[in-house]
Amino acid sequence: MFVRAEHSLVRYRFPSSVIALIFFVISTLLFTYPLVAHFNTHVLGWNKLDSYEILWLFRWVPHALFDLGTSPWFVPNIYYPYGYHLVSGEVTSLHSFGQLTITMLVGEIVI
Repeated sequence: MFVRAEHSLVRYRFPSSVIALIFFVISTLLFTYPLVAHFNTHVLGWNKLDSYEILWLFRWVPHALFDLGTSPWFVPNIYYPYGYHLVSGEVTSLHSFGQLTITMLVGEIVI
C-alpha cells in the first residue's frame, strides 16, 4: 500500500524577472568591484577627466535645495555676475534626483 504525500514539499519558483534582477545586480557588482569596495572614497573613471564635475554636481543639488533653498538648475557663482543655467548642459532631472537619493542613503563621496 502506497500513500501519496500531497503536502510534503511545496516547491517555490522565483519569477524569471527576479532571477534576471539578481543576475544583473551580481554582474554589476562584479564588473565594478573596485568601486563597490571603496564607494565613498573613490571615483570611477580614467584620469578623473569629468569625474570631478560630476562630484561637484552631486554636491551642488543637495546644497542648493536644502542649504540655500534655491533652484539646483541655476548656479550664480559660475560666470559671475550673470550665473550659469545648468539646464544648458548635460544635467538632467533623472541624474540630479537619482544621485540625491543615493547620496542620502550611502553618504557623500569624500576624496
